[in-house]
Amino acid sequence: MKLSPYDQNFFYASQVRNCFGSSFQVGPFRFNDRNARVISEIVPMARLAVGPRSPLVSRFRSVDIVGDELVIGDRHGSIFRASCVPGTNVRIPINYSTHASFAGSVRVGAAQQDSPQIMISETHGAAIEVPYSIWQELDEALEPKTDDSSFVLCDDQSMDRFPTIDVMIESTGATIRLYPQDYLKKFAWRCRLVVRPGPFRNIILNPLEVPNTNVRVTRDGFEICDRN
Repeated sequence: MKLSPYDQNFFYASQVRNCFGSSFQVGPFRFNDRNARVISEIVPMARLAVGPRSPLVSRFRSVDIVGDELVIGDRHGSIFRASCVPGTNVRIPINYSTHASFAGSVRVGAAQQDSPQIMISETHGAAIEVPYSIWQELDEALEPKTDDSSFVLCDDQSMDRFPTIDVMIESTGATIRLYPQDYLKKFAWRCRLVVRPGPFRNIILNPLEVPNTNVRVTRDGFEICDRN
């Protein structure tokens, strides 16, 4: 089963009860890959919404994605925080005036795009979708290219020469920093860029797709940290 930052499930509420049991009252409850297989058998190819206004968060107050585990109902976040690298926690308060979003900006090198609405949504396997101007700056920085222009030559030593992607959150002043290891998918001696150019000037972030992180979802928004 795939987790989604949306607030609505891709299947019926009765199936949610089948997955998690009608007797759940308090947490935390921890699910690993073995548990997830059982859920997937009940609802094949479904996506479970864990957004701040999703039925799961509304009922249990929190959902944490900690490594390979889904933790439900840990109200104080002790499991989540114990699994974070100290000093890396970033809170993302969500505004629901239109879409689930927050005000901020994205920066790559000299290129920066401010936005009153960085939307929280699906990104089709990428951590972030950025406006074409940002994507172009990033694409041009990733040299040399291979014969297939969608790949760049890379190895562990050369990663340091590529730029970081900074997602800045206006309300808190915090920054989520994506390193080359986060946005380049490695295939032997070459890498594919997994940041996507988004439509128009939109910026779309999916916190659940940021690699090597833990994510906590509450009614107030998201919290993300580096996984220890």
